Amino acid sequence: MWNTYDGWDGCEEEQEEILEIAVQNSMRFSSINLRLSHDDPFKIRSLLEGQTPALNSLTVDVVRKGDPGEDGLEDFVLSQGARLEVLVLNDTSLNFDSPRLSGLRIIILSRAAVPNSLGVLLQVLSVTQRLEQLSLSDKKRVGEPLVPGPQVTLGHLKRLTLEHMTSNYCSATLCSIYAPVSSHVRVSDVGWSEGYEPLDRRIWQTGNSQTAALLGLHQPSDTRGLKISISAKSEFVEISVREQEETGTRRFEFERTQASDMVKLLGEFFSGIPGYTPIDLTISTTIPRSDPFDLAPWSGGLESLELWSSFACLRDGAIGPTRGGPGREQHRDGHDNSGGLDVSQSAIHRISLHGDGAAA
Repeated sequence: MWNTYDGWDGCEEEQEEILEIAVQNSMRFSSINLRLSHDDPFKIRSLLEGQTPALNSLTVDVVRKGDPGEDGLEDFVLSQGARLEVLVLNDTSLNFDSPRLSGLRIIILSRAAVPNSLGVLLQVLSVTQRLEQLSLSDKKRVGEPLVPGPQVTLGHLKRLTLEHMTSNYCSATLCSIYAPVSSHVRVSDVGWSEGYEPLDRRIWQTGNSQTAALLGLHQPSDTRGLKISISAKSEFVEISVREQEETGTRRFEFERTQASDMVKLLGEFFSGIPGYTPIDLTISTTIPRSDPFDLAPWSGGLESLELWSSFACLRDGAIGPTRGGPGREQHRDGHDNSGGLDVSQSAIHRISLHGDGAAA
């Protein structure tokens, strides 16, 4: 029985002939895998909107030559049939108001396939109780102001990817989902947009269980075997979580005009995490003297601190004679007249100060 249609191979004439046969046999298909040009979508639509009662896996990859939104294959409608388990769409949009989506285990959407409305996305996620993998990428334009919606709990989600999204879409999504068993998380928020500041404050609010779950820190027992590395560079903040048993990977990257503002939020967030989680912190971005870096919120779990020139702007009170304990390593280069950091009550094992403007 011919139960899979793969439209990736063959020349255009061969594909058109095979497509006609596929339309005639669509009721048999359990899987459809398409790669198509945006030039002539009508026969493709006849297949996708045709009778596919047995379909459980759908992949559609549209190759565009022009500006996204020109293609006629927009908001295609699935016919009635069995619930899908796998949905992979690139640069084409689906009418998500379909009962066939409630059984999805895998959702991978990119470019025009990502709903313009966050509300539409959350509505889909709210009915996909079996969802194990969610990937959203390359969303540059949205059709409405984005605000977080009601929290959607994804109790089976193990893999989450948000890449190359506008900052407001990415942040609003993070504010709206709770994934307590996630183990592979990749967030690349490098599509700068306005309006992310209040969302950042919400994401990194002390005690936010949604963010803690994505970091693997939502239960005290989860902190064992984890180590966090944070790097604040010019307009970028990177966070990675390493697990000793390597059972998962978690990486976050945020593009922000003021990386120091996020560093401050991170310090407040991690100060509220129960238990001890070792953190390596590197700061190589400008910290304004009007709002210097405060070491105090980090003292509970900070294991190593590396500052490049920006340590010139440490907050008064964090500076004092260093009383290094056993096993504590200190390294300075450049012209340092800061007088040292008082870390006698912290867990810091290594301090590295670099720069030529280190003034308290």
